[in-house]
Amino acid sequence: MPVIGGYFEKMNIDKSKYNQTGKVNVIEYQDTGGDIIYGNIGLNLYYKSVKLFALYQKKMYNQLNGYTQLVTKYKINVGLTYNF
Repeated sequence: MPVIGGYFEKMNIDKSKYNQTGKVNVIEYQDTGGDIIYGNIGLNLYYKSVKLFALYQKKMYNQLNGYTQLVTKYKINVGLTYNF
């Protein structure tokens, strides 16, 4: 069965809190978080209780925070599912 669709990720900036002598400090890690939109195309194959799938995701939009995050151009997902 063919599959087509979209996928959206929204990630916030990572933060950590620590207590130093009664004062709570918050650190924001600026090179984290952002938004990504992918277009999907793939194939699902079914046989009895088994599903084999392959999915190709191409980046359509990318707005990541900072300069050191890896830029994703595409993703390939392959898997096997057994339903019991």
